[in-house]
Amino acid sequence: MNQVKRTHEYPEDPTYCDGTEWVRGAMKNAQDFFNEVVQRLAAQGGTSIDEDSGMCAYRGVGGRRCAVGWLIDEGAYSIGIEGAELGLASGCVNRALKSSGLDVSDSCLVRMLASLQEIHDNMEVEDWPDAFRGAGMGYGLSTVVVDYAFRGAV
Repeated sequence: MNQVKRTHEYPEDPTYCDGTEWVRGAMKNAQDFFNEVVQRLAAQGGTSIDEDSGMCAYRGVGGRRCAVGWLIDEGAYSIGIEGAELGLASGCVNRALKSSGLDVSDSCLVRMLASLQEIHDNMEVEDWPDAFRGAGMGYGLSTVVVDYAFRGAV
């Protein structure tokens, strides 16, 4: 496994989720991904919808993206991932995330991303702050970003 220089420090207590250690050697950690997704979804103010099917989409109408879609680099995205689920070990979404620099072998990270995706896909926008706060706390993450990102938005 190639080691990549970290640009972010890990928390003082390097455990999360199921008691395993934070994945070392990654450019970003679960907190960074959580913060990015929450901020971007709050800024866009709604779900990412496919114009033709009306279903949630990784890339949707008006430049919107779903929770996981915000983490997929332009060069790693293809229309072929639309409709595919996160979490299938060899799935196209996981390959796109891996190509975008995420450690998809970290099952806790994948579960956290799936939780954020579930919130985006199935909850009303006005319920997002509480849902994101609950998800973040459930994975041992700081949820300060939720209050910051959604202040006055919903």
